[in-house]
Amino acid sequence: MSIAPAPRTAGLPTLREAALHLGLPDPVRLADELLAIDAERLREWFTVAGRAAGWLRQGSDRLSDAVPALGAGWSNPAPRTAIAALRDAGMSSRAVIIEQVQAADLPAAHCNRSSGTWTPS
Repeated sequence: MSIAPAPRTAGLPTLREAALHLGLPDPVRLADELLAIDAERLREWFTVAGRAAGWLRQGSDRLSDAVPALGAGWSNPAPRTAIAALRDAGMSSRAVIIEQVQAADLPAAHCNRSSGTWTPS
């Protein structure tokens, strides 16, 4: 004799009520948000973010290479200072992107385990 599984909604109101009674967020809403994740779009975001971090690193490195040449070519320090500021901004932007990728990587890995469709970066 086989017992059919309960429908997805069975017990959810009780679970929601218990969580709210304990002062916790609604787990049903959170689960629905996780189930709504588009793994393909998330994978695309990781790809683009990784490329952007690489481009920012390359651009910042090139700006670093330009600073000595500017110092030798101009007596006015303003161009050298501006290029150094651009390089610092590029590295800061890269750090923000890498931090976002790392923050998104853990939930993505969990999505992967449950769906079998995601490969974290």
